[in-house]
Amino acid sequence: MFIIEAMMNDHENIRRMMKVMRAIDNDIRNGNVIEVEDVERIIDFLRVYGDEHHHHKEEVILFPAMLETIPMTDGMINGVMLVEHEGGREYVSDLESALLDYKKDPSDNNASRICFASEGYINLLSDHTSKEDEILYQVAENNLPAATKEKVDALGHEWEERSTANGIYDKYLGLLEELEARYLF
Repeated sequence: MFIIEAMMNDHENIRRMMKVMRAIDNDIRNGNVIEVEDVERIIDFLRVYGDEHHHHKEEVILFPAMLETIPMTDGMINGVMLVEHEGGREYVSDLESALLDYKKDPSDNNASRICFASEGYINLLSDHTSKEDEILYQVAENNLPAATKEKVDALGHEWEERSTANGIYDKYLGLLEELEARYLF
């Protein structure tokens, strides 16, 4: 399915950003100065690309179709996936709060809070994206009726076209490449 391929590509990009986050966490632990603007840009990436852009495809398009046509997915979607989406949002809010406090008081404690929130997000999303890629999306591929797959893919195409027209990919994949070059290579 088109939408599942698109979401798995999103996951790969989010995992790439998590590698950048891990590198920044290591820099912080080694006593290096925190590049506040880079962390602010990571927060923007996580909120816009990871949450608004990617989660829209799941929460508005795929999950409702699965819940309607594959009742056995209710526990996995409502009891796990959506709960973990909220957990990810909380970690991003914690990261932003820690960064704001660090800007006022660049103490070791506030630097540690940045690492803690970042690592929490990384740990949650590493496991979360694997469950979606390896289990939930496969359930959708194997069990959604053909007509539902077509509808979901049509909505996915519309969303991807809108995102492309709004510059989501240009902005956030460009940012990702820039931060990878700075922190990973």
